[in-house]
Parts: sequence; structure tokens; C-alpha cells
Amino acid sequence: MLESFGGRRSIRVLRRYLPEVRRQVVELVRAGMMVSQLVATFGVTDATIYNWLKQEKVDRGELAGTTTD
Repeated sequence: MLESFGGRRSIRVLRRYLPEVRRQVVELVRAGMMVSQLVATFGVTDATIYNWLKQEKVDRGELAGTTTD
């Protein structure tokens, strides 16, 4: 994806992670592991992890929103 910021162009890479990686990271956070540790271990941004956690709450019916299915 190409974005323009103040006359400069920046390329933003969209990454896709396997569902198994996503599930594992979410489970590790729920088990008490620090997000910063998972960022270093899996190479995923903290924002991505927080988005995954939010989506899991939606999928479980704890938050309103569109489910993954």
C-alpha cells in the first residue's frame, strides 16, 4: 500500500499472520504474558496484538461488532 504524507511517499506493508499464530499470541496474553515480550518474540506490533484481543472479545460476544466468521 502506498501512502503519501506531506509530499513524501511511504510504503506500508500489510502482513497476514496464520490463524494459529494469532490464537497462540492471544492465549499467551490471556495467560499473563506481557505484550512487549510477544512483540519481540513474534515480530508483531503491539497495535496488532491489541486488535486481535479486541476481535476475540467480539467473537466471544463480549463486545459489539462484526465477528470473524
